[in-house]
Amino acid sequence: MNDRPADTPASAPSRSLAARLDLMTLRLFVGVVEHGGIARAAQAEFIATSAVSKRIHDLEAMLRTPLLVRQRQGVVPTEAGQALLRHARRLLRAMAEMEDELGSYAEGERGQVRLMVSESTLTDFFPGIVKNFSEQYPKIFIDLVGGLSPSIQRAVAEESADIGVLLGTVTEPGLQVFPCRYRDLLVVVVNPQHPLAEAGSVRLSQLAGHAVIEQEPNSFVQQLLRTEAAKIGVPLQARIRVAGFEAVCNMAAEGLGVGVVPLGFARRMAARQPLSIVELDEPWSHREYKVCIKQKERQPKAVELLVSYLARGGPQA
Repeated sequence: MNDRPADTPASAPSRSLAARLDLMTLRLFVGVVEHGGIARAAQAEFIATSAVSKRIHDLEAMLRTPLLVRQRQGVVPTEAGQALLRHARRLLRAMAEMEDELGSYAEGERGQVRLMVSESTLTDFFPGIVKNFSEQYPKIFIDLVGGLSPSIQRAVAEESADIGVLLGTVTEPGLQVFPCRYRDLLVVVVNPQHPLAEAGSVRLSQLAGHAVIEQEPNSFVQQLLRTEAAKIGVPLQARIRVAGFEAVCNMAAEGLGVGVVPLGFARRMAARQPLSIVELDEPWSHREYKVCIKQKERQPKAVELLVSYLARGGPQA
């Protein structure tokens, strides 16, 4: 005998699930995946680790499937967890967009933008950009992180970042790309006693025979140097490999070789240690950045404002 009341539709279990899936639990689940662990997510949300763990456990019990795999280095989502992650991000983003749009009528321009930029810009010209934008729109909160170009593209495509600013070709499908109104210049840095220190400018071919300070293989600058050196048939002699422009400048100041870094960064480093800056006379030393966003019918107002600020020909808010 069927004991279900006559007015109870067959879809009641799905409605029950929707009613029990609260936004805080979804937000914590997304945080656990993005931070790679329950403890780190709890710390970011200022919640007890045990409380986050219980919510994840209850969520798995509610959905009747494991969502996370616990590994030595942290947690990773299962296939079911990846599906929930996609839907949770969409739901949370939709709620943020609703709050952003409705709140803007009552309180003026406000909102939150997740901005991911090339690591070189994070320590070069972006602090000034964020300062100027924040002075103009003080109610817009910017969550700014650095990354390499491939990871920036993926983050925007997966909507874990709203805006990406990067170098190189954008290959990730589903992204809208604008030229950035900001650009920088690559220069050579050496110790003041280095033979190239007094040169007004140098070509890439002139670095042959000098020890070059390499950067990590997936660095855009390192890939660019290798590509351009191969084009002209000039092998670059490496003495040391480091991670980051600051380490390149430190090694160059110690006389360990020739480094290639952005001009703004070189100037700041030269102000506090013995470092000479030499112009790199190559057309590719002028770096053009790109701004990318997810291709969609409508962006949150805060995202539109920041894209308009960053991009030439970007969407107008």
